[in-house]
Amino acid sequence: MNSLNSQRGATLLVTMIFLVLITLLASSMLQFSDVHYQVIRNMQNQNEAEKAAQQGIEEQITSIAYFEAGTAAATRTINNMTVDVAAPACIDTQPADGYSALDPFSPEDNVWDIPSTGTSIAGSSVEIHQGVKIRQPAGRCP
Repeated sequence: MNSLNSQRGATLLVTMIFLVLITLLASSMLQFSDVHYQVIRNMQNQNEAEKAAQQGIEEQITSIAYFEAGTAAATRTINNMTVDVAAPACIDTQPADGYSALDPFSPEDNVWDIPSTGTSIAGSSVEIHQGVKIRQPAGRCP
């Protein structure tokens, strides 16, 4: 009878070990899902900030006055996010096709770099740049 009682004690011990292992496994799965949720939330905030920054650029380039010298940076709120669209920078200019480079009044094809920074409510920030090529009168690209 002693061997049967000692086996019952061993079964209880093995059952307790399995119960602890299952509890540890469940706890680690909960922690992993919380980390996964945070990663997904951060990616979503970053994507929303990127879309807001792109929308800010699209709204700015609709006006040709934006490409005049001395244009100041613009700050606006888009979908509860702060978007800063900086002044454009002319990075290249070429005489327009079909016109003489010697004619001072011939139009030029100017390439502008437009930086924009979108900041979400959560604090994630994204900076994007968009290039725009515009045919303008000579001398508009400093």
